[in-house]
Amino acid sequence: MKDGLAISMPREVVKTLGIREGDDIDFIQYKDSYYIIAKRSDIAKLITGSSAQPQAQQQAKPAANVPKLSEAEINVLKKLDTLRYSMRTTPEVAKILGKDERITFKQLEKKHVIVPFKDEQQKTHYSIQKMFYDNYLMRKKPTEQPKQEYKLNLSKGRVEEAAKSSTTPMTAIEKYMDTLQDAGYIVVPTESEASAISAALEDSIRRGLVVGTRAFNKKFYIVMRSFINANTSAITAQIADKSSSVPVIAKACKLDEEAVRAVLYILAESGEVTEVRKDIFRLA
Repeated sequence: MKDGLAISMPREVVKTLGIREGDDIDFIQYKDSYYIIAKRSDIAKLITGSSAQPQAQQQAKPAANVPKLSEAEINVLKKLDTLRYSMRTTPEVAKILGKDERITFKQLEKKHVIVPFKDEQQKTHYSIQKMFYDNYLMRKKPTEQPKQEYKLNLSKGRVEEAAKSSTTPMTAIEKYMDTLQDAGYIVVPTESEASAISAALEDSIRRGLVVGTRAFNKKFYIVMRSFINANTSAITAQIADKSSSVPVIAKACKLDEEAVRAVLYILAESGEVTEVRKDIFRLA
C-alpha cells in the first residue's frame, strides 16, 4: 500500500486479490465501520460490475457463477442460518455444530462462503455471502425441495418432554404445533412458551426447517422455511423501490399482517431488509 500505513493481510486474501509487490490497494467504505478492500486497478470493475466475460454471457448463465456446494455444506449453512444474526459468534456456532460439521464450516470459511467479521467489541461473527445465501437458502424455490422436507419433525415424546420442563401445558404446545404446520408461522407472546415450543421443535430447527426470532415488540415469531420461501419474493417486491408499511404490504400480498411481520423479521435477522421505524421496512 503506497502513501499510507503498512498493514498485514492474510495470505489467502493476498492470493484471492492477486496482489503483487508495488500494487496500489484501496479501501472503499461499505457502511458504518465496514470497508471493501480491492486493488486500485480493479475498482472500475467493482463499481460497474463488469468483468472480462461479455455481458451477454453473464446474463445468459446467472446461476453458473455460483459455485456448487455439497449437501453437507448446505446443511451447515442451514444450521448457521437458524442463529439470529447477532448470535452468530464463535461459541454459539460451535454449540450447534457436530465435529464433522465444524470441519465443513472451516472449509466454507476458506472458500469465502462463510465470512467472519468483528463487531465493535471485537467479537467474531459470521455471515453468509449473499450469492450463496440467495441460491441455497432464502431465495430457493420450495418446489425445488422434496415436499416431505417441509414437514415438521415432531414426536409425542419430544412434546411431552418440552411440557414437563416448562410451565406451558402440553395441549397449548400441541395447538401451537398444529397452527405452525397449517399456517406456516406462529406468534408467541411469552418467553416461557417460546422456549417450550423451541424444545419441541429442536430437530426441525437443527435441520433448518424452522427459524425464529424475537422482535422489538417482544413477541416471538417462529416460521417454517417453506413459508418464508413461498412469500419472500412477493413481500420484498413491495419494498424494492421504497419503504413501505406492514399493513400496505399485507394488503398487496393478501396476507395477514402478522404473517408479513414474521417473514420481514426473519429477513431482517439475515440482513436482507431493514426496519426503518416501527412497522416500516425497506430492502437493506
